[in-house]
Amino acid sequence: MIAAIEPYDIDWIEQPIAADDLDGFRRLRPHTSAVIMADEAVITTGDLARLIHDESVDMVNLKLMKSGGILPCQRLATQAALGGLDVQIGSMLETSVSSAAGYHLALAH
Repeated sequence: MIAAIEPYDIDWIEQPIAADDLDGFRRLRPHTSAVIMADEAVITTGDLARLIHDESVDMVNLKLMKSGGILPCQRLATQAALGGLDVQIGSMLETSVSSAAGYHLALAH
């Protein structure tokens, strides 16, 4: 499916692999030049370290609620940036207070 939509010059493909299949990103990478974003697959620093080591994604979508709050998410954002990945701070179904915290983290990052 990715090959079929590549001619449309899309910005990125978000989480095309099951969240618990980090090897899937590594297997996909040689078959596409599309920008690949990991989302649900990145919860811990270990998850992110593996994706960085494998050079299997180009971007990550981090969420405060998914990663345990402001400080853990900030650590992931720093780790991702140091690993050469673009970072997007996203949100889930949250209150305006939680969304504001994510917005502030994105601005600080």
